[in-house]
Amino acid sequence: PRLVHTIYCHERNTGVTTVVFPSEISGIYAARVDVKFNEKKPSPFLLSFTPGSSYFTIKSLSANNAAGAINVVYQKQVYVIHLKTVKKGHSSVSFIPAKKAQISANKAGTGTTASQLLSMLDKAKAYHLIKKHYPAQVEEIHYEAPDSIMEYSRHQILLKEVIRFDLQDTIYFHIQIKNKGFSKLEYNPKDFAVNIADKIFYASLSDASGEVPGEGVTTAWFCISGTKAGGRNNLAVKNDWKVLLNVKSIALHSPKKSQSEKSPNKAADSKGKERQLETIEDIKLEEKKP
Repeated sequence: PRLVHTIYCHERNTGVTTVVFPSEISGIYAARVDVKFNEKKPSPFLLSFTPGSSYFTIKSLSANNAAGAINVVYQKQVYVIHLKTVKKGHSSVSFIPAKKAQISANKAGTGTTASQLLSMLDKAKAYHLIKKHYPAQVEEIHYEAPDSIMEYSRHQILLKEVIRFDLQDTIYFHIQIKNKGFSKLEYNPKDFAVNIADKIFYASLSDASGEVPGEGVTTAWFCISGTKAGGRNNLAVKNDWKVLLNVKSIALHSPKKSQSEKSPNKAADSKGKERQLETIEDIKLEEKKP
């Protein structure tokens, strides 16, 4: 899951930021943040939190460029939140649960059933563990870790692993999808395909959420079994793979602005890129992997 986030707070006396989690927060630890106002030596931020609550409120006590940090312990994971004071920041930030991964299956070219493909998927995910403890069980499995990157206008795909079950003529792909923008991306898990030279092979089964949060990264698995005509594909794990996936951007909804407010406030991120500040932000929580 994405565990590091930046929240932009309104400058002194112009607003507060409320941060909401899906359920009870286990604990909060902070730096340069007071939980009780200190008149003699105030910190840049003031935190209001009730133990057992699912939300807390942050108020900046400084002008622009003040910085602080909060660690939120939630469901046995630590979410690191960097605080920055800007002229117009977030009024509300909500961490929302991610969708569960969808198992989608198309017809396999070799006649392999969906249950067989699912069984092989579990084995592919556990490949390293099985190889370590039961090496004889992976003798007919071919493995490659390309770590190759495919760049697209809205997203980037990193091909991490390629695993082939030779007897079943089925090859699995383990990928990461990175969202380059701030708006959520959506896709159909059935649309995964790979291109080799002038041939395109479509996924027989996929295990993917169907979305990528803004500036987020998600993982996905899909496989190709046989060919569309019903024969064997005989694809080797070592190939110049190009993973294909159509995505669409889901625009962030924000209130209409008056003519005098049409020029957005912007701040530079750590890489110097301009970033538009929104008053409300939703952050997707990935499911914790076993």
